Amino acid sequence: MKCHVTGGEDPDGYAANRTTPDLRNVGCEVCHGKGTEHDRTTPLAITEAMCRNCHQGEFEKGFNFAAALPLVSH
Repeated sequence: MKCHVTGGEDPDGYAANRTTPDLRNVGCEVCHGKGTEHDRTTPLAITEAMCRNCHQGEFEKGFNFAAALPLVSH
């Protein structure tokens, strides 16, 4: 579940749709870290290793980093 919600394994992350609906799905904090800890002065370099935290094993499903990167780059 951690790869389908924001903060799924954190005590203050996603708990349930009813109590934390704003943390459903993959949001900015999955890659950028918690908003309270994100350094806005340093751009995040998205690496394949970051993506492979979720896109691996049975969840890889043909994941292609080069094709996916333009979809999340900003």
